[in-house]
Amino acid sequence: MEDTPDHYLGNRTLAVYHMERGEYETAKEYAIEALKVACDDSLNEAIRTINAHLLENFERQMREEPAALRPRLEAGWCYLQNDDCDKALALLEGVAAGEADATEYHNLMGKLFCSEARYADARPHVEAWLARLEQVQPETDKEKRDHVLRLATAHAMLGKIWAEAGKDDPDHLARAVRELDLAAAQGHNRYGYLMEKTSIYMEWERYEEAIEVCSAILAEDRRYFPAYVIRQEAHAKLRQADGVLENYFKGVEIYGGYAKLYERAADVFFDFEKYEELEALLDRAEENKAESAGLDLYRAKLKHQRVRTMKEAQETLSYMEEMLGRFEENGVGNVEQAMLHCEISRLKDQMRDRQGALESIERALELDRENDRYHWLRANTLRRAESYEKALEAYEDYERRHPDNDFANLYYNMGECLRELGKNQKAVEQYERCLEIDPSHAGATAVWPGSTAARWSGAIP
Repeated sequence: MEDTPDHYLGNRTLAVYHMERGEYETAKEYAIEALKVACDDSLNEAIRTINAHLLENFERQMREEPAALRPRLEAGWCYLQNDDCDKALALLEGVAAGEADATEYHNLMGKLFCSEARYADARPHVEAWLARLEQVQPETDKEKRDHVLRLATAHAMLGKIWAEAGKDDPDHLARAVRELDLAAAQGHNRYGYLMEKTSIYMEWERYEEAIEVCSAILAEDRRYFPAYVIRQEAHAKLRQADGVLENYFKGVEIYGGYAKLYERAADVFFDFEKYEELEALLDRAEENKAESAGLDLYRAKLKHQRVRTMKEAQETLSYMEEMLGRFEENGVGNVEQAMLHCEISRLKDQMRDRQGALESIERALELDRENDRYHWLRANTLRRAESYEKALEAYEDYERRHPDNDFANLYYNMGECLRELGKNQKAVEQYERCLEIDPSHAGATAVWPGSTAARWSGAIP
């Protein structure tokens, strides 16, 4: 430990050793040193136990000296580390700290308010803490290491605070990015702070900037795996298929067990109908033990895509229903379950089981009401089931949800429902609307060749 005072396992082991001997203050010192490097469940559990014992002493001191700030500060740190911020704020909010305790007070209060997502309240404390840090001149090597860590932490906290200040003012983003650059410039956890910057860019939908930061990191260290993950996500948001695939292939060479890399690449392969490449991806994911509901869904979609006979359809339906049972048993999220119900609905519709298809798509909607695709598929399923009144209502509801749409098929399908209901004049109106959007729409011109839009050729000057 003398040669490597920041050795994580060494500090963690000594923290547990002294805790078991009842030497809680010494145990806490080693635990704090370990926290500066990393944290895991065993260290968290040890800190909670240490703090619980220390709090007994601090609470006794507060009863004996209710005006004293020191035991309040010590108790506040314990409460913060034990995720009990309300108790810490009740002790400290509004307290006037003297000069000797001001730096620590602002540090603690900033962290407490940030932990409670009270960012506007946190900012003045973090700014005051940073201003005081900038006046410090550390002397020993340990003091210098700790000082760098504190400066980086303060700037990173301000970055988070400005990012959370709201998207109404672009200056908030600029301030957040500036603070994270200053945090990274301290040299401690540099890539970590740069990756926080990419997370803010992603949240603000500034995907090109996120890609630039990740690319700069990878130019320095091509094996820095998190940069491939975020860069791939940014390319996916921009619908840039080549970028998604590039980061997939490079990322899985470094670590093959992260499912999201496969999922985003699977989106591309499936949309471009590269089914052999998709199958190879799924096989590679299985070999690397990368598992997720999203990858299971692509296995179901790929199996569905290859259905050619009724027997294959029935086998695929059984496969999907077994998968659905596993999803429900394992508590897979509503969004993924809804996607599987949707795929089952499409397969049942292909098998001419209209009622079954309708039941499945309505189950998908119960799980994910905001998904427009499910509303559209429900309307189509009702129309194919010859429930024209209900189908028309569903299409009209879709139109209300998208008043500025330019979806020619919506109006064609509404016209079809009206025609089947014997409302021919209203059907014509919908075919006309369809042809206004798409004058060459084969369905509308075939049903209503006398449409005014079909009488003209050329363009209006």
